[in-house]
Amino acid sequence: MIAFENVNKSFQGRAAIADATFTVKSHEFCMFVGPSGAGKSTALRLVNRLIAPDGGTIRIDDDDIAALNPVELRRKLGYVIQSIGLFPHWSVGDNVATVPRLLGWPKARIAERIDELLTLVELDPATYRDRRPHQLSGGQQQRVGLARALAADPNILLMDEPFGALDAVTRDTLQNEMIRIHAATGKTILMVTHDIDEAIRLGERIVVFEEGRVVQNATPEELLANPANDFVRALVGGEAASLRLLKIRRVREWLRAGGNADGPPIGADEHLDTALARMLGSGRDALPVVDKSGQPQGAIGLGDLIRKAP
Repeated sequence: MIAFENVNKSFQGRAAIADATFTVKSHEFCMFVGPSGAGKSTALRLVNRLIAPDGGTIRIDDDDIAALNPVELRRKLGYVIQSIGLFPHWSVGDNVATVPRLLGWPKARIAERIDELLTLVELDPATYRDRRPHQLSGGQQQRVGLARALAADPNILLMDEPFGALDAVTRDTLQNEMIRIHAATGKTILMVTHDIDEAIRLGERIVVFEEGRVVQNATPEELLANPANDFVRALVGGEAASLRLLKIRRVREWLRAGGNADGPPIGADEHLDTALARMLGSGRDALPVVDKSGQPQGAIGLGDLIRKAP
């Protein structure tokens, strides 16, 4: 668990973080979102003590991080940034091994961990272990940066706009990878983004910052369905929030038992936007719904989506 308790931070008299109080649960994927200068990156850097708060307390589990050795704290936290920061003259394997070597791990354990993590981020160890960063694409470099952050098996992963400089296709691929890796590792993840769609896609919890203040702390669905104020309402797209809800709500929540829908079935765990696209693409106004084993569960139709949409 990570808890901010009345945390404040100012730079040259301007409040970057103002009386921030919120909690992120263990194993939760939490997104910090807001415009440039809202305080989201400052909040992230406070967690690993790259900067110190002017007031308030930040706790990891039951520990006040101000009482911890900052070097030891940072070695227990994975950290991924937009510019990646790989050491250019080191191999991929050496970059991944940075923190385990500082911690004095045995060579055999380090070598095993390098291969394990490169496999996790879908870079074949035999192909990429000995390459230099300049021999990789931007997306591959970001994967190596993620592997390095995970190398010492930290409980918490901090990510500061890691995909902001990547093209749309690569960013989409790495977002899918983050969903998979989070499911596989169960890490607590704090990730900064200015992209509300990225926040909704990845986050189990979204903390919205405006001028240094936390204006809403909610699940993606809560954020879209009940924005706290006009700022949040504009951030999630106003009327477009209803369309964004289709990307996170599942077919199983909307299906009706029985019905005589025909056509290709859709899985109960698919998102509603997929169901809508398939209806429009097939010219059907309803589709049969099946579970993971292919057993019929009911049907979903355009009328259901329209009647239940917020």
